[in-house]
Amino acid sequence: MILFRIGAWSMMLAAGGHFIAGLVDAIRPTVFVPVDPAAQAAMRSTHMALTARTDMWSAWLGFNIGFGLGIAAFAYLVDVIARRQPALMRERAVLVAVLLVTAVLFATSIRYWFFAPSTALGVSLVCFALGAQKRPASSAPSRKPL
Repeated sequence: MILFRIGAWSMMLAAGGHFIAGLVDAIRPTVFVPVDPAAQAAMRSTHMALTARTDMWSAWLGFNIGFGLGIAAFAYLVDVIARRQPALMRERAVLVAVLLVTAVLFATSIRYWFFAPSTALGVSLVCFALGAQKRPASSAPSRKPL
């Protein structure tokens, strides 16, 4: 279960940092702010096609805060299961969900994000994949001597 815990912590730290950076930007735009001040002004002055209620800057902040919190919560859940219910982590449905969510996040990070989240998610994906392959000693088939 140590591989699941390492993978979860890699994801949790990256996502937690993302969440905190989003909160900082809500007070004092510093991290996810465009380098061109005109771009941020344009984001504040236009809304999404989906609704006129939210300007693009608010949607951007809300996405970053919510995304960081959601991924950190997912990683925390993986860690809790690995720590407290290790047999549950061996269930096919749980393994598939953990691997699928992490693989989609990793692919998204490679395509749209930057190096740090891709590295953290890559570490998580490798740890989860290796952990899924590792079988506990008690479940190994026993060999009878000839």
